[in-house]
Amino acid sequence: MREEIKKYFRSEFINRLNEIILFNSLDLEQISAIAGIQPEQLRERLKDKKIEVELTAKVRDFIAEKGNSLVVGNFIVIL
Repeated sequence: MREEIKKYFRSEFINRLNEIILFNSLDLEQISAIAGIQPEQLRERLKDKKIEVELTAKVRDFIAEKGNSLVVGNFIVIL
């Protein structure tokens, strides 16, 4: 792992690292579950204004699929 890191970072930076932690990628099912959290929070905020929002599993999966980036390892969805 250190050899791979040396390709991208200078020694001065690498020497300051205490530990390197590797993360496994999330699968689409896990990302879909995460994508369902934010709309639930939105639903709670809109409840006071008497506005109802329903998010179907199909829409949640769409958000997870379109918002996921394997390049940067996260997803961005703004509600």
